[in-house]
Amino acid sequence: MSNLAGRYGLVVFLSGIAVGILVTLAEYLLNRPLYNAGMALIPVMAGAMDAGQRQYRLGGAVPAGAEGWRAARLMTGALAVVSMVQLAIFWALGGLQEIMQVVPVSGLVAMLLAILLLACPLNRVFFMMGARNAAKAAERQTHQRIRTD
Repeated sequence: MSNLAGRYGLVVFLSGIAVGILVTLAEYLLNRPLYNAGMALIPVMAGAMDAGQRQYRLGGAVPAGAEGWRAARLMTGALAVVSMVQLAIFWALGGLQEIMQVVPVSGLVAMLLAILLLACPLNRVFFMMGARNAAKAAERQTHQRIRTD
């Protein structure tokens, strides 16, 4: 788990940008609003599954339960940092002022904490799912090599 948080943060940040661009493009082309709160989970899922697959490749085994929770806490901390960076970028671009007129700072903090509380178990679920998927893929490759030999 040496570089787990950094890579997770990068995947979450970049996939968040990609989801935003794709949704904006689809909304423009279809001329109707598409974004909903569930789409905000896509970067978290992508980051956690990537981390689980990477952990399996590095360790050669599906992580134990305690290791999964440790990874989930690390990833949740990285998500908090990424969220703050995204919030700062949004503020710098002038998008936060409109929201601040409707939602007070305490409301934004409460929303961020709620997201992080939800993200921790989700990170664990998708981390373990990614590790299990990598294990299944490795097993299939092994069986294919045996059949071809």
